[in-house]
Amino acid sequence: MRPRTWDTTTFATMRRCITATPSLPRVRCCRNARAVPAVAVGVVPFLAIALCLGVALFTIQPLQQATVASYSSPETRGLSFGYTYLAIFGIGALGAGLAGTVLTYADVNVLFVVLAVIAILGSVLAFGVRQIGR
Repeated sequence: MRPRTWDTTTFATMRRCITATPSLPRVRCCRNARAVPAVAVGVVPFLAIALCLGVALFTIQPLQQATVASYSSPETRGLSFGYTYLAIFGIGALGAGLAGTVLTYADVNVLFVVLAVIAILGSVLAFGVRQIGR
């Protein structure tokens, strides 16, 4: 497969979609342009969703830190926090590159399949590690 190219017509269509009045047909227009900007739903819903995600992130973070602190010995606590943040920010950052690569050669449907396979593999791996620990 060859990489998908974006011509000026596609960007012009996307620009028209973004500057149109906030309504559902605008999202449909952008989908036809092979891209759905996150702000296509409108600025207020976008900010509301961003606020909810921020609250969720900063609610989970202290719980995660408390869990790592309580289940690790004082001698290995620093290493445990290091591995935790490597897994979150180091390996987690690979997702953007993977998504960009998949979207270069395929469409959004393939990206969702790839991400679903990764989630399933992660679940199986977590279940397997849990069974070994028993």
